[in-house]
Amino acid sequence: MLLNSKQSISELIKDGKVILCGEGDMIKANVDIIREIVHIGLAVHSDMEAEMMKEGSVRGDLVGLNVFVDQLEAGEMITKDMLEFSSMINYDINRMRLNDLRSGYWMNDIETQSKVIEVLNKWLVQ
Repeated sequence: MLLNSKQSISELIKDGKVILCGEGDMIKANVDIIREIVHIGLAVHSDMEAEMMKEGSVRGDLVGLNVFVDQLEAGEMITKDMLEFSSMINYDINRMRLNDLRSGYWMNDIETQSKVIEVLNKWLVQ
């Protein structure tokens, strides 16, 4: 789901609008760090990437990550400890934007991680 208003993660899960992954403890998300938009809740990052690109996002601007929902408390802001910056789509931002050929599917750039957290907190609440 491409978010167009601030959403509650708990409500999205309760209403079945997102797919729980892993052991039912996380949801997948993509963040466009330039357009500051979020797509959340599909089982595969690349499916969200394709939808975002149809809506105008550019491949090298997208970060894929996992949000561990069992760690979120009501009213709490999303922090780095609740996230795993791991996705195959991160190869592109690492290579195209950061000129990082070694990180692969991990997003290790601290500035980019901070931007992702900022954008997530604009769109998501617990």
